[in-house]
Amino acid sequence: MTQIPIQNHNHDQLNNYWQLYYNQKGKLVERIGKEFLQFHAFGTVEITSKALQKVEGDTVVNIEIPRIPKKQITADYKSGGCSKGYNDLCIDIEYFTKEGTHQIVNGTNLGWLYTTVSDLLIVVVPKTKKLFSISWNGKIQRQLIRSYSLFADQIKPLPSWVTLDLIKIDKYKNTKVLRIDLDQLAEQFPNLVIEYDLVRIDTYEEELEAYFQELEEL
Repeated sequence: MTQIPIQNHNHDQLNNYWQLYYNQKGKLVERIGKEFLQFHAFGTVEITSKALQKVEGDTVVNIEIPRIPKKQITADYKSGGCSKGYNDLCIDIEYFTKEGTHQIVNGTNLGWLYTTVSDLLIVVVPKTKKLFSISWNGKIQRQLIRSYSLFADQIKPLPSWVTLDLIKIDKYKNTKVLRIDLDQLAEQFPNLVIEYDLVRIDTYEEELEAYFQELEEL
């Protein structure tokens, strides 16, 4: 498993993730996502427009590819969970009031399954300290929309790595979601999903130092 070193304080905050305020959680996931991109030497530019954030994500990633002019993709940072015993990501389908009627969020009751077209999803799972890099806008997003449509029309069951759930923890709304088993997703789409271990930067440097020391002793 490939390791991604992150700042010690960010790694330590993952241990207390559920005690953080909502905005603090988002900022932590965002910082870790940016560290992941920086580890791969990708240049990043933050997207500040709320309208663009909703559809394009949080960050423009500038990738240098030999013989190709600077290529730009967009990345969105998401927080994953592990409440069901596996690494998961809840993808919003639609929103409802506590009374069960449609709830309008940012101009629509449709969730980000339909509205987010980011090239890349960077999913941080605080409990297991995992990071999943997912190529989103393409096969996986289309597969999920198609699978849910066939399920809703009672034509075909959902794939084994997807379950339908209703999230009720929000005080103001309920959210219908597709709960994705990220471990199975990585198995289903090995070319589109990559799993990483998040480690403290000092631990990473110590292991790297020990590795080079072993090489010198050979």
